[in-house]
Amino acid sequence: MSLTCPLCGQSTPSLKAHLSRHLGYAPWRCGLCPAAFFAHGHALRHSLADHPGKEAAFLGDLDEEVR
Repeated sequence: MSLTCPLCGQSTPSLKAHLSRHLGYAPWRCGLCPAAFFAHGHALRHSLADHPGKEAAFLGDLDEEVR
C-alpha cells in the first residue's frame, strides 16, 4: 500500500521514513564518527565506504547499539 505525503504529495510506502527526511530526523548514528542518517541502510553504506575494515556499529532510536 502506498501513502501520499501531506507535505510534498509524493507517494511513498513508508510515510514515517519519508517524513523523517522532511523533518531532519536522523535516528541512525554512526558509532565511529558524528554522522547520522534517517535509514539504517544509509548508515551501513556510510560505514562500508568511510570506515572500511572496521566493524559497523550504529545507535538507533533508543540509543542501543545495533550491529
